[in-house]
Parts: sequence; C-alpha cells; structure tokens
Amino acid sequence: AAKGDKSFQGGAAGEFTQLMIDATAQSDVCVGLAILAFAIESSVSRLYQFIWDGLKKSKVIGESEFVFFPLHILIDDGHADALKEAWFTAYKRNPHTCFEQSYDMTKKILDARVKWYDALDSRYGLQN
Repeated sequence: AAKGDKSFQGGAAGEFTQLMIDATAQSDVCVGLAILAFAIESSVSRLYQFIWDGLKKSKVIGESEFVFFPLHILIDDGHADALKEAWFTAYKRNPHTCFEQSYDMTKKILDARVKWYDALDSRYGLQN
C-alpha cells in the first residue's frame, strides 16, 4: 500500500525515511547506534501501544488485521537495551564527540518523526 501511495513517497514520510537512510549510512558507529537505540528502539513499544489502543477504539479494521502491534509489544526482547549498551561502549572511546554528534542526530531524527506525524494528523484531520 505504501509503495503505491504517492504521499508516502514524498512529503514528510519520504523526508523521514531518506533522513534515516542517509544518517545511518553516512554516520560513524556511535551515531548509528544512537539513532537506533534512542530515536527508534526506545520508543517502539510505547508508540505501538498508542497505535494499538487507537485501532482498537476506532473499529475501522478487525483485530486480526492489526495483530502486528500487540505481537511486537509483547516480544520486545531488549533491543533498545542492547543497542544502548553498544552505544555506551562506542561512547567510551571518544565521549565528547560521540555525545554531541549522537545527540544532534537523534534530535534531528525525532524532529523529522514529529514533522511526519504532524503531516499525518493534518492530512486526516486528527489535530485538536
């Protein structure tokens, strides 16, 4: 569905996706681990919980169609913790540079995610 959706290929979703690809491909190990640990994996189960709760309330689709969300919430087996430990190991090699670059890129990724979600909200009339 997303591949055929022109709005997915461009706009905020496309910008977020391209930023993730570029940032992880062009960054050093410390920044790459920070992106995965702090901007992605740390928020996955909480984010999926919100989505799952919304889908259950909406009754737009049947429960069998969104089984992905509870499954991934329940089987989260410490990906974020393992990535944070790996990041901390990289951090110890060059604390100042690692911290600054990790913080800057993680913030950039999270800001891009917010922009994408705001675009979804306005597209579907969900903003308060």
